Amino acid sequence: MEHLKHLDSEANGQRDYQSVVLSPSFEHYQDDTDDEIELRDLVAALKRRWLPLAGVTAVAFTGLMTFFLLRPPSYQRQFSMAIEPLDKLIGGDASGLSMLRSLPGGLPGGLPGGLPGGVGGNDYSSLMTVLQSEMVLAPVVQVGQSHDPEFDHGKLIDQLTLEQIDNSTVLEVSFKAHDPELVQDVTAKLQETFL
Repeated sequence: MEHLKHLDSEANGQRDYQSVVLSPSFEHYQDDTDDEIELRDLVAALKRRWLPLAGVTAVAFTGLMTFFLLRPPSYQRQFSMAIEPLDKLIGGDASGLSMLRSLPGGLPGGLPGGLPGGVGGNDYSSLMTVLQSEMVLAPVVQVGQSHDPEFDHGKLIDQLTLEQIDNSTVLEVSFKAHDPELVQDVTAKLQETFL
């Protein structure tokens, strides 16, 4: 086996390696101005991928048009009403609870001690709570049921909006539904009930 032994020092792993020390160069880290996308490259990419882009655009457009054309129309009617401060409405009783207790059914929503925030002065959120109560809206629900037998107080409240306009004494009332006759009749009954 001695004849297989290499006499060359490099073959036995005893090679001398030169050590080279490299100093870091910041030339490779400098910003190139060639990082910008040129219009020519963009046009070439669009030419290569025009078919998938056109397909996605056509599908999205068709889907949106179908959604908008098949969606049932929605109708809305609104009116505004000026309201007096609650002290004037209830005859000077600042608490207002005696008036509410005198109504058939007592306090709306079964609130034991009164409405949230109290009633009196300029607390229009309480007035809006009273206006949205089942007791006050019962005649309006009857009108709605003449159009839709499943129309109830909950459905009316979902489609009814009462908003105070900019801390004024004006309330804006709006009703929105898919049936224009329902919107017309319910809004007319709301005006009759509230005004």
